[in-house]
Amino acid sequence: MTIAAVPAHDVRRAVAADADTLTTVLARAFFDDPVMRWAIPSDDRRREIDGPLFELFVRAYLPLGETYSAASGGGAALWAPPGGEAVPADDAEAFAAKIEQIAGPDATRLFELIGLMEEHHPHEPLYYLQLLGVDPGLQGRGIGSALLDRVLARADRESLPAYLEATSGLNRKLYEKHGFVATAEVTLPGGPPFYSMWREPRT
Repeated sequence: MTIAAVPAHDVRRAVAADADTLTTVLARAFFDDPVMRWAIPSDDRRREIDGPLFELFVRAYLPLGETYSAASGGGAALWAPPGGEAVPADDAEAFAAKIEQIAGPDATRLFELIGLMEEHHPHEPLYYLQLLGVDPGLQGRGIGSALLDRVLARADRESLPAYLEATSGLNRKLYEKHGFVATAEVTLPGGPPFYSMWREPRT
């Protein structure tokens, strides 16, 4: 099936009332993600803290107005528009303190991951995909593609690039189908790689 043939899904801009649903689907989607397994090795710990951790990011990104829900809550995407900052510099210390409070002994690896992502993050105006997740029971139905297309179509109209980090080879393949190209492969200490991915606008 080609990207153009993916069936349309009910993708809509999320609001504050969707925060719990978005948090749940992201926690489920990333439970077995290799980078999350590296950051939080214990299954029990991930079950305990994934929800509060993803909620922190959901609530940070919702005010930017580019967070989306799909398939009646079966998929979620957290985007930052050009110039949008989910965590402004003045709030960075407080945000980091919340991560440390939630993650406890796993915070060191999470901060290392965040630091490496920030190190490779471009600075020009672009659309940035912080997180995209689909409930494991609904994957393979085009929901992820629908969430991508909603914003990438606008990026193309505005002649702006897009950027993300793929945290698995499977995710990388999905993003490559939508025009993203891996610009760097960053291997975590003693762990898996993640991929910095860039997409030029299509005419």
